[in-house]
Parts: sequence; structure tokens; C-alpha cells
Amino acid sequence: MNKLTYVRGGGTLLLAVCVFSLLTICIYNIRYDKLKSVDGLNDKQIYAAAVSPNGRHIIQSVVTHQGGVELYKDGERFTNNLYGLEYSPIIGDNGDVAYLMVDKSYASSKLLYNNDKIFEKNTLCGNLRLLKSHILGDMLIFSSFDKKKEVVTLYKYRRILFTGKLEPICSFEKSVIEDIRVLPDNHIAALVEDYSDGRRWKLFDIDISKNEVHLQLEGKERLFFTNDDKSELVVDKVDLESSVNSAYLFNSWYYLYRYHIREPFSYGNDFAGMLSWIESYRVDGLLNLYKKTNDDELTEKLRLIAGNILNARNKNIGMPQDKYNQDFLWSSRKYSLHDEPLCLMVNQCVIMDALLRVANSGILKEDMELEIRDNAERMFQYYEEYYDGRGHYHFPKGSPFWADGVQLPWNQQNVMTNVCLELWIASGDDKYLQRAKALMMAFLSEVKNHESKVYWNYWPDGFYKGWNKDENISVNTPEYKASSIDDRAEDISHAAINADTMVRFSEVFNPNDSSWKNKIEENMNEWCKDNGFTATISGEKEASMLNVPSGKWAKFYNPKLSHYVCLGPQNVGVDYNLMSYCAISSEYYQRGKSYSPLRLEKYAYRGDGKWCLKNKIELSESQIKDYVKSSYSNCDIE
Repeated sequence: MNKLTYVRGGGTLLLAVCVFSLLTICIYNIRYDKLKSVDGLNDKQIYAAAVSPNGRHIIQSVVTHQGGVELYKDGERFTNNLYGLEYSPIIGDNGDVAYLMVDKSYASSKLLYNNDKIFEKNTLCGNLRLLKSHILGDMLIFSSFDKKKEVVTLYKYRRILFTGKLEPICSFEKSVIEDIRVLPDNHIAALVEDYSDGRRWKLFDIDISKNEVHLQLEGKERLFFTNDDKSELVVDKVDLESSVNSAYLFNSWYYLYRYHIREPFSYGNDFAGMLSWIESYRVDGLLNLYKKTNDDELTEKLRLIAGNILNARNKNIGMPQDKYNQDFLWSSRKYSLHDEPLCLMVNQCVIMDALLRVANSGILKEDMELEIRDNAERMFQYYEEYYDGRGHYHFPKGSPFWADGVQLPWNQQNVMTNVCLELWIASGDDKYLQRAKALMMAFLSEVKNHESKVYWNYWPDGFYKGWNKDENISVNTPEYKASSIDDRAEDISHAAINADTMVRFSEVFNPNDSSWKNKIEENMNEWCKDNGFTATISGEKEASMLNVPSGKWAKFYNPKLSHYVCLGPQNVGVDYNLMSYCAISSEYYQRGKSYSPLRLEKYAYRGDGKWCLKNKIELSESQIKDYVKSSYSNCDIE
């Protein structure tokens, strides 16, 4: 990840470049007063940024409530994508720009050069670096992970005037390239996780000119590039397995400071689900960590995020109000027909649940607490029209959604259960209590409970029976054929929402009854395997390390999941996927319990592909935060 330090003040351009990244964008201490930035830009809105090696150009990935994520080159807007999330931008001496982008689907990404697609293969791209920049063109490197084949390939792309040449350098099977640094003389250092047999981390020296790969370090310890010394490249080899509780704390701070400590996504909108499916999970993690540490920095961060999300409501971003879009809610476009704005209940509830949990924690100012609760109550009333009185909500009939008029999937209903629970905790109003009970009873009536297995389907059973025109259920899908539900057990990502709701419901109504929690944890043995996780909670499909459980599983313990959380998630391409990982690691961390020092070794690059042990360190519980902040933070604001 490129590290930028923005130094306020001064009137000159100060450029101190890492000696091992002379031709890349690993730039420190950028004082860019003479470079044209975006007018009125708050530096916290910067998702990523880079300056050309000659210091004459700047490219910034900026998040705004109106535009989402867009690139700005030398202060002028460079991209205009409704859903596109641009990441890892780089800029050459001629002002040529390369960047990676995901569009509607976050399952794949593409590489663009001056807004022209030069690589798009239904894979996840990452680790984009500028190797060389000269008057005729640039040389880039990047990785591409093919999830189906489970192969990651490192590519180089040479640009000469108006033509380009793409060439593979090397590939690794059942591996992911986590990070890259550029070395002198056409060499790079690459950190690779090999998950072919357990999980092992490797450091490779790769000769770009000869396409030669040389292994330098290997082991079960996780490897991280550090920011320790700007004059040399250093890798930390961290022993996470030997001190599990320490590892949970380390990971909690790491995934806070390494990925967007300034919380730029909270300045966005929800057109592509940024607030609902990225930032709200981030809030969960920060709140969990705050409850464990009482850290003042987290208090201020949660206040900032809550205020930013409230400022992103439709009334503040110029979204017209109509039947399906309310001015006090957050419209999305990604999931609707023809990109029309639509206030989906699930998106609203995920956002409101996160905000309510923060409000109920007591760390917000009173006026913001009241504003959040008032907004949640108005949201509850707005969706009353689409509640059938029998424990089911429906998509608004006639709305621009493929399943308009149809009962909501269970996870989308249960996030409303969560909102009702939080509203009842805050207000004591019985209507929220009764609605939470009705929704949960409807869900539990269709939970399959067979011996050691407890699972459910994505949709209510009625959905799989289908419907015809005469029933007049849906405008956009007047007919839907019946399908078998035997193999439709919910995927582990969405199932986590339902499982989390079941436990939260029990904690409110039956705090001494852990039966559902115990059943779910027992069932986790069906889908948590030695070689990864199955795609669904029934555990009947092949396991893979790529089926990563979400942070909503944090309330449940399983030894295999615990081991995965201890070592941290795989870094496959898009870094924002890891922003919310502190949710599960911080929930697992228990302050003061079985704590032993975290041990790590530091290796420095000495040239010619050689790495030497520099020193060994032990970190106490109180030292981990400051060490992580200084060693791994991807962007400091001074």
C-alpha cells in the first residue's frame, strides 16, 4: 500500500522519496502546495493519492456525498463512474494515469490507463505499482487473482507512446500476493500467502527483467512491510499463533490503521452500497474495539463517522423525494432496475443499526443521539406500509426492483429486527419489542434443526414455491417458477446476519439462555474445515480459504474460525474488503485475559536480493497500538 504523509503549511514542494521505490509512488512527506489539489477538499476525503516521480502531477481518489469515489488529476475531475470505485491510482511524469477499479460487482476488477481498459479478465487486480516513468511512456506492474483457478499472476505492462504490451512475470497456485515493494535494478519484493497446505507466508525477490523468482523468507509467521526507516526496506515477521489474544489485539489495530484511518468512505453515498455494506461493518469493528479498550481516539472517530453518514442522507445530496426515496434515508442505485434510485429496506436498516448501536453506547453528543433515534423511528414508520402483519416485509410493489411485491429474504428482515431491538433499548416503546418478536418468530418457524445441523434458506419457503400472473404478486416479475429448497441453505456471508440477530435477540429476551448460540456454534463444525470454509452453512459444498466469514460471525466461537481470525484474512486485491475486519478480531480479543507478549523479527533489505535479521522485539499489551500505528499506517496526517 502506498504511504503518503500530508504535511500542512509551508509554500514549497518537499519530496522525499523512499530509496527502494525511486521510480514508484512510495512517496513520503509530500508538501504539495504548488500542486493543484481539489478545491475545498477535506484531506480526510482522500481514499488514495500519488504524486508523479518528477513531482509535477498529483492524482487523488476522492470520496464525496454527491459523487461517491472519483479520481481527480491535478485538481480536475478525471473519472465519472456511477458505481465505479477507483483504487491504487498512480501517475507518471507525463501526467498519464493508471488505476484499478471495481464496478457493479465487487467480485472482479480491471486496470485502466488514461481511462482506457487494458486488463479485464473477471479477476481481482491489486498491487499496482509504477516501475518506471519516462518521456515515451510508463512501465507498470500489478497482480491478478483468478478465484476459479485459485492462481495469482504478476504482470508487467509497458506503455510506449500510444501502444502497450502486457506480459506475465510469474504465477503462484493457491496463493495470494499481499503486498509489493519496488527495489533497485528491476527487482521487486513480494509478500505472498501460500494456502495450499495450511497457511504460510513467503517473501520473494523477483527480477522483472528476467522473470526470475527467488525465495527469501518462509514460515507460519505473517509478514508485513513496515514504515520503520525511510532509508531501508524492512519486513516484520510476526508470530501470531504463539500469542492468540495478542494476535486478536494486533489485528484489530492493524486493520484500523492500515486501511483508511481517516474514514474516507464515511464521506460517500450509498449508491453502490458503500455506507451499508462497507462503512457500517467498519462501525461495528470500531465500536467493538472501543468497548474493549475505551480508547479516546475511537470515540472521536465514531463521532466523525456518525456525523458524516447523517450528512449523506438524500436531503443533503440533492436526491429528489418520491414514493420509493425518502429525503431522510439513503438511496442506492446498484441493486435497482435501470440504475434508478431506491431506498431498499435492508440498506437503511444496516446503516441505522450501526448508528443506533453507537448512539446507545453513550459516546455521542445528546443532539446527535436524538437525531439518530428520530431518524430510525421515521424509517420504521415509512416501511409499515410494506409489513403484512404476520412477520414478513415485502419489497414495495411497483418499485424499480426485480422482486417487487415479494417477501424479503430473511437476512433483510432480520436487520429490521436489529433496529427494533436497538429502538426498544433506547425508548422502551412496546411496539418495537412486539415487532422484533414477530419477525424473529417468523424466521425461527423456518429454521431447519436436524441433529447437529441448524440451518435456514436465503428466502422464506414461500419464495421457492414460485408464483404466477393470476396471483398479481409482482409487477416486474409477474411469474416465477417453483424451485427445490433442499440445496438452498444460505451462504455463510448472509447467514452471519441472521445468526447475529438470533443471538442479539436472545441476549435481550433470554440472557441466560444460550441454546441457539450453542446450536449455531455446533453447526459451525459443518462448514468450518481444516482447509477453509464451505460456501453455505449446511457444509455440503467444498471448503476453500476464499470463502471468508464476515465480521458478523464474531459472536460465535469455533476453533478453526478462531485460528483464521488469529492469522488475519487473506488480502485478495481490493483493500476496502479488509476495512471492516477489526469487527471480528476485536470481538475475539479479551482485555487482560491470557495475555503474553507478541514476538516479531525484523528483516532489512541489504541489496542483491539479500535480507538480514535486524533485531527481535516483544510487544506488551499496552505497546501494540502505538507500534502498529507507527509501523503500518498507510497514511499519516500531520
